[in-house]
Amino acid sequence: MKLRESNLLLLALLAACALSRAADSEAEEKLRQRFVTAYTSAQTIEGRTDAVAMLKGVTEEKSQRLLAGMLGDKNEAVRKAACSTISSSVDKDGYFVKPLMSALSDRSLPVREAAADALARAEIKAEAVKVLAFALHALAAEKDPKEDEQKASLNSVLAAYDTALTRLSGKKSGKQDPRELGSFWLDYWKQHEEALRAEDEKKLAVSPRSREGLAPDSFDQKKP
Repeated sequence: MKLRESNLLLLALLAACALSRAADSEAEEKLRQRFVTAYTSAQTIEGRTDAVAMLKGVTEEKSQRLLAGMLGDKNEAVRKAACSTISSSVDKDGYFVKPLMSALSDRSLPVREAAADALARAEIKAEAVKVLAFALHALAAEKDPKEDEQKASLNSVLAAYDTALTRLSGKKSGKQDPRELGSFWLDYWKQHEEALRAEDEKKLAVSPRSREGLAPDSFDQKKP
């Protein structure tokens, strides 16, 4: 009798969970519709950034795809808003890491900073650490700009990358020179790649999908 009651309780809980998921899915579908209407009808940049903010906390791939697409908007403020909204969303499967990787090479330095801040919150960390380490190393190796304002902007981006890597790794570089900073994080990636990927694999409970089935990106090294 007790076993039967336990089974009935389990079935009731499963049914409740199924209904809850269905309700959540319906709610997010309605949210997507409201977003599309708000975004396409917006007459100002502020209206478009407000529309992007509506997608905060989305969990379904259809919604995540919409949000990631905003990283390609022609307006800098909208792209920054997309990064900010992503950073406030839970991304247990690492869906946003790839789109944010591209944002690290955005023509706008403030967008790059916003992308680094979003990557710093990645739960699937290996790819985030890799792309930030390579991006920081490449930026640090560039010739110093002549204009003080531009130099300050680049240093701000370097600091954002360093801060993001510190958050992801729990380590501090302690480096001030840009090239030493770049070398530190590139070495960190090379030394910890295997451990980072193994940890991601545990979180995903499958082989890390961050690399399998995806085309190589510009940070992948060709093996002889």
